[in-house]
Amino acid sequence: MPVGSFPQGASPYGVLDGAGQVYEWTATEQGKHRHVVKGGSWDDHGGICRPAAWHSRPQQLKHILIGFRLVEVLPFRSSVRVGGVKGE
Repeated sequence: MPVGSFPQGASPYGVLDGAGQVYEWTATEQGKHRHVVKGGSWDDHGGICRPAAWHSRPQQLKHILIGFRLVEVLPFRSSVRVGGVKGE
């Protein structure tokens, strides 16, 4: 799906598209040579594919369902509406 296809799914901070596509690697270690992956993937069932979903994987693992997400931070604009509430 194109970025921003689900604007109703924005977080309270205006973040869009926080889950899906692939699990994202994090810097959080979970045991020896393991790191936490978060976010869910296109291959998951509903309820699992969400930003809070996480588990750990070996840090050297290469898998089609694990990757990274690029994020663009836009300048703050007071006219932006998030969840029906105008930003301050």
